[in-house]
Amino acid sequence: MEVNASLVNFAAGVLSKKFLGRIDLPNFYKAGLLTCRNFFPQAQGPAEFRQGAGYVHHTRLNRDAMLFPFVFNDEQAYALEFTDKKLRFLSDGGLIFESTGAISHQLLIHFDGADGATAYTAESGQTVTFGGTAQLDTAQTKFGASSLLLDGNSDYVTVPDNANWNFGSGDFTVDCWVRFNSIAGTQTICGQGIDGNSYWKLIWNATKWQLYVYSGGVLQVGLDIADAGVAINTWFHIALVRSGGTITLYRDGTALTTGSYSSWPEYTSPFCIGAEMYAGPGGRADWFNGWIDEFSVRKGEAVWTANFTPPTAAYSSTNLKAITAITQADPGVITITAHGYSTGDEIYIENIEGMTELNNKFYLVVKIGADTFSLTDVDGNAIDTTAYTAYTAGGTADKIYEIDTPYLEADLKQLQFAQKADVMYIAHPDYESRKLIRSGDASWALSVYTRTDDPFTKAITGITAANPGVVTATAHGFSDGDIVEIWGVVGMTEVNGNSYKVANKAANTFELTDPTTGANVDTSGYTAYSSAGKAFKESNMPGAVAFYGGRLFFGGTADEPESFWGSKAPTNAGVGQYDVFTVGGSADDGITFPISSQNNTADKIQWFGGTNKFLGIGTYGGVYKANGGSDTTPIAGDAIAVQALEFIGCKAVSPIRLGSSLFYIQRGDLILNRFSYSLLADDFSTSSLNIFSDEITAGGLKQLTVQQGTTDIIWVVTDTGKLLGLTVKTDEEISAWHGPHAIGGSDVKVLSVCGEPQTDNKDSLWLVVERTINGVTRRYIEYIEAEDALPEQEDYYTGVLATDTLQYRKLLYEASKSLIRVDSALTLNQAQTVALTPGAVTGTGIAFTAASDLFAATDVGRYIVRKYVTGEESGKALITAYVSATEVTCTITEDFDSVATIGLGNWFLTATEITGLEHLEGETVRVQIDGADGGEYTVASGAITLADPGTVVHVGLSYTGRITSMPLDIGALVGTAQAKVMTVNRLGLLIRNTMGTKYGTDLYDLDQIPWRDSDETFAIATSELLRTSAELLNLPDGYDRRKFIHIVQDAPFPCTIQGIVPYVDTTNE
Repeated sequence: MEVNASLVNFAAGVLSKKFLGRIDLPNFYKAGLLTCRNFFPQAQGPAEFRQGAGYVHHTRLNRDAMLFPFVFNDEQAYALEFTDKKLRFLSDGGLIFESTGAISHQLLIHFDGADGATAYTAESGQTVTFGGTAQLDTAQTKFGASSLLLDGNSDYVTVPDNANWNFGSGDFTVDCWVRFNSIAGTQTICGQGIDGNSYWKLIWNATKWQLYVYSGGVLQVGLDIADAGVAINTWFHIALVRSGGTITLYRDGTALTTGSYSSWPEYTSPFCIGAEMYAGPGGRADWFNGWIDEFSVRKGEAVWTANFTPPTAAYSSTNLKAITAITQADPGVITITAHGYSTGDEIYIENIEGMTELNNKFYLVVKIGADTFSLTDVDGNAIDTTAYTAYTAGGTADKIYEIDTPYLEADLKQLQFAQKADVMYIAHPDYESRKLIRSGDASWALSVYTRTDDPFTKAITGITAANPGVVTATAHGFSDGDIVEIWGVVGMTEVNGNSYKVANKAANTFELTDPTTGANVDTSGYTAYSSAGKAFKESNMPGAVAFYGGRLFFGGTADEPESFWGSKAPTNAGVGQYDVFTVGGSADDGITFPISSQNNTADKIQWFGGTNKFLGIGTYGGVYKANGGSDTTPIAGDAIAVQALEFIGCKAVSPIRLGSSLFYIQRGDLILNRFSYSLLADDFSTSSLNIFSDEITAGGLKQLTVQQGTTDIIWVVTDTGKLLGLTVKTDEEISAWHGPHAIGGSDVKVLSVCGEPQTDNKDSLWLVVERTINGVTRRYIEYIEAEDALPEQEDYYTGVLATDTLQYRKLLYEASKSLIRVDSALTLNQAQTVALTPGAVTGTGIAFTAASDLFAATDVGRYIVRKYVTGEESGKALITAYVSATEVTCTITEDFDSVATIGLGNWFLTATEITGLEHLEGETVRVQIDGADGGEYTVASGAITLADPGTVVHVGLSYTGRITSMPLDIGALVGTAQAKVMTVNRLGLLIRNTMGTKYGTDLYDLDQIPWRDSDETFAIATSELLRTSAELLNLPDGYDRRKFIHIVQDAPFPCTIQGIVPYVDTTNE
C-alpha cells in the first residue's frame, strides 16, 4: 500500500550517522539530514542552494591570510586582510586603493580653465581667491590648458588659512613652475604671515633666490643664493623641501642652497601666491611678474632629498599616478614622477595608449629610482615588454592600500580584537598590544598601544653605551635568562624591535646579551640614549581583549594567566579613559584582579565576551562571570566579583555574540558551545551544539564569524580547511549544522572567513580560498554578496492572466541574471551608461543613436537589448552596419515598446568575448548567460569566447549541492519501517525559484527538473524560468531495506527545497 509523509522542515540540519536509527525522536529525525553540502537550512525550514563566491583578488603575494571584521556601522564596514607583516582593507566586495583616500597634496592647483577666468577651486578642494587683475591665461602654460597670469603690480591669489600650512617640525614640500615676464626687482613666489614681524616668504630678488622665515621680528631662517641661470620667458621648476631639520631649495631639480631649522612658526593669514601678504590689504607687496603653474604643498613628505628630474606632467588630482614613459625592454621600465612606491607594492595599471598589453592588470613593483620602476607578476616573474606595442601616451597606476604590521603569518590566527567606533585594540600573546585607528577608507594608522601605568611593560630610563649595554628600568621584575623586547627608545634606536636575554639583573638594571648565543651586546658604538623606551618579557603580553561597561579589559599573560586588568571608568562627561590603567581605591580607578581557579588547574584567560548582565571570561578550565557584586552592578575599581559558571574549557578564539548568547569553541577544538541564560539554572550556562552532530566538526575549529539576516548563520573554518555553517535562531532554539561546503575548484581549502554588514540586506561574506589553478597553489579572496529578493507573481495581478504572466516572467528573467551560482566568479554586465534612441519600433535598416561616442565597427553582429525595468518594456535589435561612434543600423528582431530615448543603464549591448580571467588560466569554467546555463569553457590567455551572446555573464568554477535525507521511516503497517523492504514510487517536491534540480533515491541514477540553455536566452514567453511550484514526479525505483531521498544541484541555478514528500510502498518483510 502506497503511503506518503512530509519532510517539510530541515531545521535540525546535518545529524551524525550515530542517529540513523533514532526514530524515537520523530520531530528531530524528520527535520534532520544526513548530508547538506552547499545547501543551508533556513530558520524557517527550507534548505537553499548557496550563492556563488565572486573573485576579488589574490591574497598579498599569494600568502596565507586571515580576515577579521571592522564595523563602524553598516555603511562603513570592512574586512581586514592580515598577511605576513601587512594589512589590507576590503569593503563592499572590493579592495581599498590609495585613490580612494585624500590626495597626497594638501594643496594642489593646476590653474587650468578658460582664458581670463578669475574663479577657481583647487584640485585639493580649497577656494582660490583672485586679487587685483590676476587671471588664468591660455597663452602660456607648462601643463594643461592654462596658467596663472600675474602682472607684477597688484595681482595675487590666496587660499584660506589651514592647519596644513602649519609645517611645525615635520617634513614638507612646496613646489611649482614659474615663468618670468621680467626678472627685475623683488618678486614673491609664495608665503604666509601674521603681520610685518611674523611671516615667511620665498622670493626672487633680481639676481638671487631668498627664503625668509620671521617670528616676532626675529629672523629664524635666511637662505640667499645667486642664480645666473634665471631668465625671462622660460619655465623653471622651484621646490622648497624640508627633510628632518634640513631645508633645501631646488631649481630645476638641482639643489641651490640648504639651511637648518627645527620648527616652522604657525601663521594665520591666508596662504598667498604671487605677493607678500601679512595681516591686511596694506600688507601686500613684492608682486610676481609672470606666470605660475602647477602649485603644490605636501605636508609631512619630503618628496626630494637629492637632485632630481623635474616633473614631466601635471600632478594627478587623484591618488592615481600618471605614467609618462614605458620602455620596450626586459624588464620594461615605467616612469612616474615621484611615484613613492616601494618594492613589493601592488598596483593596477589602466588607460595606457600604445602599450595596451599592460592595461587592466595588477603588478608588483620593483623600485629602480624615485621616478622609475619595473614590474613583476604575483609570482615574481619580471614583465618583459620587449615585444609589446610601443608606448605612446597616458596611463595611470593605482596602488592597493596597505599598512605595515609586526605580525608574522604563523601568528595571525591568535589575534583578538576590541573595537570602539573608529579605534580597534589588538591583542596577541607574543606582541605588544596595538591600536588601529581609521580616519578614512584609505587612511589607517597602526601604532603601539601606550598606556598610563602600563601593567605589561617596564619604562626604560637609561641605557649605557658599553659592553655589555646596561638598561635601567625601575623595579623591572625580570630574571636572568628572560628574553625581553625593547621598543620606543629615543636616541639609541639601534636597540628598538630587538630581543635580548637578561643577564646580571639587579632590582633596577639588567645587562643585554644575545638571546641565542648569550654573548654580550656591545652598545658602545650605538647612538647615545636620549629618552623613553620600554621593555617587556617576550611572549608575556595579554592575548585577550574586550570592552565592557565603559572599560577596556586585557588578560591572559604567560606569567599571570588567570589575571585581568581593566582601564579607568569614563569621566563624568562620558569620555572613555581606555589608555589609563592606574589602579586605586576609587570606583572609577583601574582594575587588577586574579581569578581563583575552581578546578585545580591554571585557568589561563582565553577570551572576554560581554553579555547584557556581566563580563564573560572564557578560560582554559571554564567560563566565569565578572561584575560589581551582582548582575545589576557594574565592575568598579572598588567593587568586583568573579564567579565560575561552567567547567568546560575554552579555546583562545574570540566568541561570537548573537542576541544575549555567546558562541565559543571548546578546548579540544571539536565542539561549539552556546553560553546563554538558562531558566532551569536561573543563570547563564553552557550547552553543546554538537550533541547530535558530533562528527561534522572533525578536523578542529579554527575561526568563527557571523552572517546575520533573516536567517543567522555562524560560519566556521576548520584547521583542515573545511567551511561549516550553523544556522541559528536563538529564541526558537534552532541550531542546524550544514557542510562541509564544497567550494568550486581543485584541492580546495578555506583559510578564513568574515562577515560584513549591509545597509539593506543580510550580511555579505568574505572568504580566503586556497585551490590549485593550472597546477599552481593560489590563494584568493572571494565575496558572497547578499542577493535581492526575486519577484513574486502575485505582486503583478491585474486580472488579465496572459498580461500578468508575461510581466512577471520578464521581471523574473531580468532579476535572475544577477544570481551567481559559480565560485571565484567574475561578472560582465553589459548595461550601457549612454542614452539610446531607437529610430523605429520595428523594421530593418533602423538607425539607433547614442547620446555620446560608444559604437565601433566591430559591433556589427551584436545585439541591442532593452532591459526589463517594469516588465512592460520590449525590444531587441541586431546591429547590421556601423555608421559612426554614435550611430548604428539595425534589424529589429523583437519590437521595441517605444521610440522614446532609453535611459542610462536600461539597455544592453551583448558580448561573446569575456576577458580578465587570468586568475582561472587553464581551468575549465562554467558560464551563466542571462540566467541560463552557458556550458563549459577552458580559459586561455585569460579569456573565453561564448557560443551564445549575453547581456549579463558570470564565469567561474562549478560546484555541486547535495541534500540527503535520513533513512525513510514511512508506511509500516506494524512498528517501524526501518530495515523493511520498501520502494519509493513517486516524489513530491515543494520548490521555490528552482531550476535544473536532480532528485531520486539512487545518487548515481537521478532524474532532473527541466532547465534553460543559453541558446533560448531571449525566448521570454516560452523558455524555462525559475519554478515555484509543488511537483509530483514519477520515480522508477527498486526495493531496498533502507531508502534515502537525494537532491543534487550541479547546474548553475538557484534551488530552494521547501519540502520532500515521498510516496512509499513498505512491505512487512
